[in-house]
Amino acid sequence: MAATYYTGNTLDTSTKEVFSGDIINKIVAQEIESKIFDDIFGIFRSKLLETGFQIEEIEIANLTATDFDPTGADALAKANMDFKVLYHKKNRNKTYKATISTKQLRTAMLSKENLAAASTAITNELWNSSSIDDFEAMKTLLVDICSENKAMVICDLNGNGADMDALTKAIQTLSSRMALPSTHFNYSGYKKEFNAPEDLVLIIDAATRAKLNVDSLANAFNMDMKKLVSNIIIIDEMPTITYTALKTDQDLSINIGESNPIITHKYASDGEATVTGSAVAILLDRKALKCDKIARDLEDQKNAAGSFMNYFLHAEDLLSYSTLKNAIVLVD
Repeated sequence: MAATYYTGNTLDTSTKEVFSGDIINKIVAQEIESKIFDDIFGIFRSKLLETGFQIEEIEIANLTATDFDPTGADALAKANMDFKVLYHKKNRNKTYKATISTKQLRTAMLSKENLAAASTAITNELWNSSSIDDFEAMKTLLVDICSENKAMVICDLNGNGADMDALTKAIQTLSSRMALPSTHFNYSGYKKEFNAPEDLVLIIDAATRAKLNVDSLANAFNMDMKKLVSNIIIIDEMPTITYTALKTDQDLSINIGESNPIITHKYASDGEATVTGSAVAILLDRKALKCDKIARDLEDQKNAAGSFMNYFLHAEDLLSYSTLKNAIVLVD
């Protein structure tokens, strides 16, 4: 069925403007909804939250095995599972405004091409602005978890960070060990966690990405290059991190043949070791970070006095992290 464009005099000017503005609103709203998972940190998104300001993350501790009892004497005995719940609350609520004149609205309705151009322009302006703020908010979250709250396992590269061969080997070793059940790599140590290679994400800056041996990384993640690319997130710069006290009773030495030992730590206020420097990379479970969208609502408003239409994008997000999932920051 051919499209119909109201360009004649069958509708008065005011009605045409409102009608065309409503069409653009629907197109832009649909385009934005389709982009929810498209930005740089989209791999950490699990869903679009329909409503609510808070969600729960529930984990159950590993069960303790017992020897088989052929008599079944303890079959009806109650055994309570050990639950741990983390609450994630909405912490980002922003509004973005784009304006288009009524003259532009009328022009948009003259052809499919004009309508597409106007809709794309509004979509890009609103979505790009929101995505830039998403990007900065996620970097702030990384600083919060790695540095300010010190709620991530630290891998002290101990002077080996500038050696790309040593760094590649460290990432290889860590990713291999994270595929095995262990409490070393989740900060809470609540239960033994392990990761499939496709669930591990490496966050690095652009300069480090250019130097790393990507073929070796592909082998470390046990996937081909095409799949690995989506699991590497490149940001402009990593956070500066200073630790003044670290726990020493759960240290894990990574022996990759370097003269300076590479050791992982967990922070504790009564610790003894000291690590200062900047993050070189972050290796983590895709479920360790949350950047779920609660809403991407689009509203329009006609301004008759100014002869233009406003479009407002309301962005509500839940950005948080979990200490129950594997996550390591490599510091040098």
